[in-house]
Amino acid sequence: MMLASIAPAAPAFPWHDWQFWIATTIALVALIALVRKFVPATWLPGFLARGKPRGRKVTLTIDGKTPGRNDSPKA
Repeated sequence: MMLASIAPAAPAFPWHDWQFWIATTIALVALIALVRKFVPATWLPGFLARGKPRGRKVTLTIDGKTPGRNDSPKA
């Protein structure tokens, strides 16, 4: 009498199923978003690291004059 194997066969991934690829893509995007959020930028490779936010260049002051320029008439 032959005994059946105790360990079941490993299930195969559904490589041909489009839903598998959609779910895998969503999971990878979510993983990248979490890694970028919680891992310091110095630990990440260049393509995953967050860039520094760019500051706005302000050209007007409260008085409406361009900074660094004196519009007073010269005598």
